[in-house]
Amino acid sequence: MAIAFVAASSYRGGSETVTLSVPTGTADDDVLVALIYAHTETCTTPTGWTLIQHTTSGSIHFYTFYRVAASEPVSYVFTLSAWQTHSGVMAAYRGVDTAAPVNVFGSTPGADANDPVSPSVTTTVDNCVIVRAGAINEGEASWTATPATDRITQLVVPADILADELLATAGNSGARTLNRSGGSVTYYCAFSVALAPAVSGATLTPAAVVLAPTFLAPQLNRIVGQAALALAPTFPAPTVKVTIYYLDWVSGNDTTGDGSSAAPWQTMTKFLSVAQSGDTCKLRGSDVSAEWYRERALTISVTNVTIEADTGHTPVIVGSTLHAAAGWSKTGGYTNVYESADTAPVCWAVWDGTTKLSLAASLAACDAAPDSYYFDAAGDKLYINVGGVPGDIEAADDANTPTLTASASGLTLGGLEYRYMMRALYLDAAGCTVANCTYSLWVAYTPYGGDYGIIFVRAAGAVVDTCDLTGNSNVGILAGAGAETLMVTDSVFLACVWGVELAAGSNHIVRDCTFTSCADAVNVEVNAVSATVTRCVAINGSHSGFRVAGSATLMCLYCVVYGVAPSAGMWGYVNDPTGILYCYHCIAYGVTSGCWICQSDGDSTVENCIAMNGAAYGFYANPAYANPGTRDYNCAYGNVNNYVLGWPQGAHEIVGDPLFVSPPADFVLSSGSPCIDTGVNVAGVDDGFLGTAPDIGRWETSPAVSGGGGPVIGSRIVRGE
Repeated sequence: MAIAFVAASSYRGGSETVTLSVPTGTADDDVLVALIYAHTETCTTPTGWTLIQHTTSGSIHFYTFYRVAASEPVSYVFTLSAWQTHSGVMAAYRGVDTAAPVNVFGSTPGADANDPVSPSVTTTVDNCVIVRAGAINEGEASWTATPATDRITQLVVPADILADELLATAGNSGARTLNRSGGSVTYYCAFSVALAPAVSGATLTPAAVVLAPTFLAPQLNRIVGQAALALAPTFPAPTVKVTIYYLDWVSGNDTTGDGSSAAPWQTMTKFLSVAQSGDTCKLRGSDVSAEWYRERALTISVTNVTIEADTGHTPVIVGSTLHAAAGWSKTGGYTNVYESADTAPVCWAVWDGTTKLSLAASLAACDAAPDSYYFDAAGDKLYINVGGVPGDIEAADDANTPTLTASASGLTLGGLEYRYMMRALYLDAAGCTVANCTYSLWVAYTPYGGDYGIIFVRAAGAVVDTCDLTGNSNVGILAGAGAETLMVTDSVFLACVWGVELAAGSNHIVRDCTFTSCADAVNVEVNAVSATVTRCVAINGSHSGFRVAGSATLMCLYCVVYGVAPSAGMWGYVNDPTGILYCYHCIAYGVTSGCWICQSDGDSTVENCIAMNGAAYGFYANPAYANPGTRDYNCAYGNVNNYVLGWPQGAHEIVGDPLFVSPPADFVLSSGSPCIDTGVNVAGVDDGFLGTAPDIGRWETSPAVSGGGGPVIGSRIVRGE
């Protein structure tokens, strides 16, 4: 049965809800698809709706859902977490596979003036209908998604579109540009959702000649009246069995176990040898070295696999070799040096528990320096000085090999802890998710060249959420060649050379993250890279807070940098004339320079920001560059130089104490602050401000509100929520 479009509806309004009418003519077993444009991170759906994807661009959130129709009401109400201007569209389709309506999906968020592009998806069944949906926060003209058929277009801000097209043969759908005939775009997102057709029963006819056992020929001859038929029965497509397996490094057994909860396997290698698409692997263990998982160089080549901690367990995965306490002996001729009984490959780093040992140049130097080691490459021997008899010692001897490489899409990792290695993960396939994981005790990247990073992303659509990365001079997350639309959210970075290094790709988003003692919190470089950093905090950095270089583009929204002075500026150091920095509602406190720009094509914009107590400049532009860009509606106070001659104070800029409640614990504005109601309304950024104009700075407040808060949460209205 072919998929048929039934009807569509739309909504736009300012409230905490989006009410979408069920399209006219919808019948039971039709499939409803809904697109919601919102300013909030939370969208509560009515009963029976399933989330397809939640994507963000800057402060805007885009949700897609589906539902199989059954006794439908007149409308559905989608509840959001704050009052704003929201919108949505809903469409009904008939003839869709109700058991598995969505075959595949994808999205392309953006923050620029380009035409949104509905991405290409690769279907696995014939006759899918590709629903092309998009939304932008500015633009008042109709769109055409040629060669798709336009089903509904909402003409007012925010604008929405929904179109569709048939893909008769399974495969690549191709991308489609949602062409605008007017308006401008700040934030947008375009979706592609492939709906699978309902499975029809096969019809047996004399012309349907297929292989069958020869002994059936007489019977078939009598039935259909032909002498030479070989008809075979039609069987339903096999059902893929999705299974949950269990691993236990201590009590599991790959030979006698069956992977069940009662008889777990031991190794990931065993699980990967049997895994099918959709399977889940649950790891057991705790923070006891005897229970740690010691496997490396594993590759996942099956789609949509989940690897996670079993309930109540904290499994630890290590990339090191254990030199056990029982294997150490005193080295003759030295006072404090002990040597390993077993041979050791090249040691890039050595730890005694959580203490990383320093490399000594000789045995004599090791003997004289507590918490040091010496490696004899000729004899493959490891020597250590820990001030006494050693216990268990961990040595990273293969820093170049990641523990796990995802070569198939849809991998999900959750609740795992990684230690004693340089590279934990290579995400080489699209749509991988890493959530609630911890990474610590790392090898520094310096000796190894370019492809470094605790998590190395080389494919589109990766998500890293609620992770804790302690870098020990390594890079936390690296986006390399092939990475697109990487999203890093709600994560903590400590002592990374760069917290997030965006070296390739575009439309990356870093949101609600805290970076402490990182050289650069987020570093965006190399040509054509674009990224948005939203509601992030950088503390005690040694170089830059949020940095853009080359001809890349970086947008910083609602960010804070404070502590030890970064040398290259608070929000960015654009060292290429064509690079672009957009900065809105950010705060720099106690850094060398609040905002430092070296560029000349005039594209950069800095508005509604505060720079205070800088050791050099509040807002600086290198005088060697003639046209640094637009800067106005900012506040500078207590800096050695608030504004520089090459980028003088703007007509609406303030020199005065912003009256923070209690910096750096609380950067909310106190009553009487000159920054209250003196900012500029930036479209798509300042929606929903209080008073007569937006406030300058990170939080929107009012003179009647005062009290505590903090650099991340605050106690006021938090922009971008």
